[in-house]
Parts: sequence; structure tokens; C-alpha cells
Amino acid sequence: MPTNKITWPWLGGFFQAEGSIPTPYNLTIAQKDKEPLDMIYDFLVHELPNTSFTPTYGPYKNKGKGIYYLNIRKGFKKVLTNLYPYLRDEKLIYAHLYLTTRPSTLPINDEWIVGFWEGDGSIQTGSRNLLVFSQKNPNVLNEIQEHLKYGKVRLHTNNNSYLHKLAISINKNNAQRIGELLSLVRTPPRLEQLKRVLS
Repeated sequence: MPTNKITWPWLGGFFQAEGSIPTPYNLTIAQKDKEPLDMIYDFLVHELPNTSFTPTYGPYKNKGKGIYYLNIRKGFKKVLTNLYPYLRDEKLIYAHLYLTTRPSTLPINDEWIVGFWEGDGSIQTGSRNLLVFSQKNPNVLNEIQEHLKYGKVRLHTNNNSYLHKLAISINKNNAQRIGELLSLVRTPPRLEQLKRVLS
């Protein structure tokens, strides 16, 4: 079991990567692994004890894969208010529409970056190990790069699709810094991945 507890900055990064507001007053987070969503559910129940949340449900087939979902309807505004300082781009725009009282936006930090990576990142192995962040919109990746001071954001195209990636080569010059970052990883699937790749 992970020893790090979920925080609002971590959840803000995770939601930025994997969350959506598909219909009015409904936050949704989708994952192929159930454990991260269960952890988020437990965190919300603890942080907002007077609110009723619906547990994780699924899996449901989506493009041939089993996907789990965590939907937040009751307590929508409470959760969104706590996430608001950590949202970016279109998610911040959507949140702005639903909240009349809006907290100030905060700069990203290591907690946020790890949450984002656990939602939509990877580690690639080969001649070198790469810590990779992916997103269609490059703005968030540029912000991560400015915070970490490593890697470059590049555009990758495949047929008619495109994706921006920030790839950071893990080497002796940054191993300590990247190690500090990855020590904040929360979810069991990612911890197992790190154990396999970096052991």
C-alpha cells in the first residue's frame, strides 16, 4: 500500500490529466485501474464528511478496454471549489462557468506534477529511461517543464492525430531530483510500474 496520502494539489493534477465535466454539475474521472479511483473516493469522503459520494463503478467496455468511473454529482461545487486553484486550460474555463466564488489559481508544484503523471504519464525504457508526460494542449507541459527545468516539449503526429509530449531523460545529473519527484507517487499501479522499471 502507498504511504503517501492524496492531497488537493495531487488530485488537481490527476483531474487535469484524467478528469472531465461531461454534463452540467457532474465531475467524472475514468481509469482502467480501480484502485486510484477508490483512493480518491476515500479522500473525498474524509475531506468533505458531510457530503454523500457515489463509490467507483464499472468496469464498462470502452474501445475494447474495461474502464472504471468515479462520478461526482452531490458535492460537485465543493469538490470543484477545492480543485479550482489547480486547474488549467479548458478545465479552468469549465470550472469558471459553474462557480460564483472562485479561489485564486495557484502555481503547480511537485504534488500536482506527480498527480498529473499518474493520470496521463509513462516511463519508457530502452537505451535510456524517459519520464514522459503527454497532452494534446502543450500549455500544461510547458508549465511542468518550467517547474522541473528538464526536458523539451515536442509535437508528435501520427496520421491525422497529434500529441504533445514532454520527455525527460533520467540520468546521473537529475536522478536525485527525479527520485524526489517519484517518491511522491501514490497509486499501487504506478508504484508497481516504477518497481518493475527502475529496480
